[in-house]
Amino acid sequence: MPLGIPSCNEDMWYISILFLSCIPYTSCFKLACESHLDSSAFKVKCTATKYEKENCRDNVLSTIYGDLYGQKYWAAKPHDLQLIPIQEEYLNTTLFYPGFLVVVQPPRTGIQNVRGFHLFYEDLDTNLRKCIIIVIDNATLDHTHRENDLKFKIKLWPLNGDKDFLITSWTLPKPPESELDTNLIRNGRTGKWKWGLTNASSDWITTISYFNNIDDMYIRIWFVAAPVEYKFSQYIVSLEQIKSGEETDFEDRNVTEESRVSKVDYTFLNVKPGRYRILVQPFDDNCTCKSKRNYCGQCIRTRTSVIIVPTTGDMPLTRRTDRLQRTSPDPIRAVLSPDISKTPNQHILPSVLGFITFLLAIIVIVGCYKLYKEHRNSNNDVNINNTDVKGKDKALNKRSRIVAVVAADDDDRHNTLVKSLVMFLQESCKLNVFFFPWSQTKNKNLWIDNAVNKSDHIVFILSKCSVNQYSQWVESAYRQHCDSVFMKCIETVLNSSIGNSDISKRTVLVQFGHSKNMQVPFDLCNKHQYLLVKQFYEFLCHINDCHPWEDDFNQFCDQPGINILTSKEGRNFMKVFNEAMDYNPDSALTTKQSWLKTIYPEIECIDARHFLTGFNEATESNLRTVSDSGLAPSEPYIDFIPPNIQDDIRSSDIDSIDQEKAIERFNQKNSAYCANDFFE
Repeated sequence: MPLGIPSCNEDMWYISILFLSCIPYTSCFKLACESHLDSSAFKVKCTATKYEKENCRDNVLSTIYGDLYGQKYWAAKPHDLQLIPIQEEYLNTTLFYPGFLVVVQPPRTGIQNVRGFHLFYEDLDTNLRKCIIIVIDNATLDHTHRENDLKFKIKLWPLNGDKDFLITSWTLPKPPESELDTNLIRNGRTGKWKWGLTNASSDWITTISYFNNIDDMYIRIWFVAAPVEYKFSQYIVSLEQIKSGEETDFEDRNVTEESRVSKVDYTFLNVKPGRYRILVQPFDDNCTCKSKRNYCGQCIRTRTSVIIVPTTGDMPLTRRTDRLQRTSPDPIRAVLSPDISKTPNQHILPSVLGFITFLLAIIVIVGCYKLYKEHRNSNNDVNINNTDVKGKDKALNKRSRIVAVVAADDDDRHNTLVKSLVMFLQESCKLNVFFFPWSQTKNKNLWIDNAVNKSDHIVFILSKCSVNQYSQWVESAYRQHCDSVFMKCIETVLNSSIGNSDISKRTVLVQFGHSKNMQVPFDLCNKHQYLLVKQFYEFLCHINDCHPWEDDFNQFCDQPGINILTSKEGRNFMKVFNEAMDYNPDSALTTKQSWLKTIYPEIECIDARHFLTGFNEATESNLRTVSDSGLAPSEPYIDFIPPNIQDDIRSSDIDSIDQEKAIERFNQKNSAYCANDFFE
């Protein structure tokens, strides 16, 4: 039973006897119902009762409310339906719970026929359905109530946190379900359940409601302001259009409109047809968004489900929270007399025939596609050695692997080499490669999150520029803001890998050639490392998840029986690689040495035991700026970024001033990774 809500069984004992005690499966509850008018002289009383599941069906409710259901005549749909988000404290506990204040307004046409309202709300994540029946007590509405702006209010609180809700309203007597344009629909998403003021402000999530006016091409939102203790005064509201990967971790969106507001409602105007999400985030201009350890962080964005704006003449989809309808301030058609010219069969028959035609078209298309696919696969099988079934299966499986390649924007020669490697991996090795320059979006953070969390391997290519960026970031004690994809991605990996060893296992560091003075940062020493001038085939084997003793490195990446040099991309990569090695005097190779000459790199990792004198002292005095040659500093240094992952949403936490003990534990834990040479 909801907090502080009495049972309605005492008031309706006679109904319980006649109609199976509020009907099996669930109970019914009385809710507080309030009417609001400009003049209290015309105030009316109302009662609200909540039912659940099968009890909300019209044929069940008609046994309780009689003439409010199944009638030949009914009033127009409500004039307006408002869903006001709330997050209220429970009994001075400083614990807040989300919900909505529902405000429904009678129709302006035929108001004298209105006897109440039927509200239906659904938790779209769990498909839990409930309804609320509002009955006007011993009063007949008239023009005085309409002119005084009569409204009825009920509170849906508390509701489950982090859930999407759909609320639909009808007037009573309720029209048949087959009638169109007889209700209003609103959507909302609740914030966190049992939110306490002791929680970090960076993790706060608001409760939000939104309304898509299809005819007038605008979307309006309402949200709850953060507690005053968090000192947020402004919020960033964004309308982002979905481009691809909807409802997946690879969802790509473009920002259509973004504004900074101080009020808790906003309207996006002239919204073009498309699929959208709305996001709300506190604006942090003075380090008011803080983590649990009181460090400056990044506030979480609350996002809605998909909002569909259809093209002219299209009907809006009714999937999940996309079922949005318009508020109509215009006069509404009231069905006060029977219309003999419209029979159910006239509406149903064309719809059924159209649906059957649509299904037949889908079946034909799917059948043709399957035939085409089978024919194509049969042709491909001719070129595959049928006797080597194991090799065939492995080659097919490797085509689906996802590899993210991350590199800093260096000189043209290095960039060309990186692109040729990516092209080789994608075309010859048949890998699904994520490479930011080829898939740039406005939402850089979304691309990074997808690369880190959804790829099978994350390949970082070390270079002069990337080492410079990394070292300068370390020297600034992780306070320096670096907007490059390389640094943002490596920061995300370092944060996540501490709490998730799987990310560390999927991380791979590569260098094209051996820089004689290159030192791999200690905090990266537990990652897989390859020097491509010596270990190119081992690297290919690693990202294809094979074992060196099982495959011929010269053949496994491409089709069986075909040498890697026969592919166009392979030859191009080797050409660019050799040119880069001949050009770079610091590559530890001479022009006379052949491609993939066997040399053992002298890459060293700094021992963590040399770095226990204090984080601030080391980062400010022991480190030196990287020179133009791109060589990492030779003095000991370390990187440590404490993880800050809550509810699968990461907020940045980059200030590590008081983390000396944590650093020491982290160093001791990982020192074993650097005890031996990775390449021996």
